[in-house]
This record gives sequence, structure tokens and C-alpha cells, in this order.
Amino acid sequence: MKQVKLGDISKYISEHINVSDKFICELIGITPASLSSQKQEPISQIARNKVCRRLMNLYVVTHYFAQHGLDSGVILSCVRAPSYQDLRDNFFSVATAIQQDKYDPETLIEIGKLAYEDFQQKMEAKDDLFPFVKDVLAKAI
Repeated sequence: MKQVKLGDISKYISEHINVSDKFICELIGITPASLSSQKQEPISQIARNKVCRRLMNLYVVTHYFAQHGLDSGVILSCVRAPSYQDLRDNFFSVATAIQQDKYDPETLIEIGKLAYEDFQQKMEAKDDLFPFVKDVLAKAI
């Protein structure tokens, strides 16, 4: 049985949100050098490795939305959109939550769902101005 490595996870994310490893590093707050040097590490390092933990959290969110048929642009919007409001009335995104290292994958998915709902509302509001947006949104879902 093949052991899954961090490089496999970063490749999956790159393919599903159509971005480079460098951009992934910016999203989750790690350096490209740290990702590059650890690509051969097994994901079993998740408990004690910040790079692995953050990359796996991004993988979980990306995989969730990819399994629901969203395209790369929509997934990336859901990861980057500041739509979750904390107790201090600050808004932040899935990417920011991953960087904070204090949210479990289920909570990150819920934050992503909020971002997706916000995305849908914005697209529906634009629908009155641009009739073709409805068709694009329907294809993305």
C-alpha cells in the first residue's frame, strides 16, 4: 500500500483550485521552502508538523467542495472570502482560520459553507444585471 505524502496532498490541492505551490503556501501561512523540504514526509506527521496540519486542513476543505461539484474558481473564492464572524465581530476566511491553527476540519468546512452562501447571494444579486451569471452559477453547482 502506498503511503500518502505531503507532496501528493499539495498536488491534489493545486489541481483542484488551479494554483501553484507558492500560492498554497501564501494561503496557509507557510514558506515555500518548508513545503518543498517536507514534500516527501508522510501525512502521519500531522500531529506534530505545522506544514502537514495546515496542508491537510486545506485539503479537507478543497476536497469537500470538489466532491460537491464546485469548480476551482468557486472553491478558491470560498477559501479566501472573509465571511465568518467571530465573537469580536471580526470577519475572516477559511485561509485565515487555517493559519490560526485552532479550528478543526469540520469547523473549517462550516466557515467555507458560509463563504459559499455569501458567494451565491452575490451571484444572485448580480443576476439582475447580468443574465448569463445565472447560467455560470448553475454550471458551478
